[in-house]
Amino acid sequence: MVDEVSKMHPYEVPCISCFKADGNDPFEGWIAEETA
Repeated sequence: MVDEVSKMHPYEVPCISCFKADGNDPFEGWIAEETA
C-alpha cells in the first residue's frame, strides 16, 4: 500500500506526513488562493 502510494506521489506523501507531523498544512496556502 505504502509502496503504491509512493509510486504515485514520490514526494507529496512524505512531505505531507512531515508537515502534518509539525501541525502545518502544506495545502493550506494554495487552497486559500484557489478559493479566493
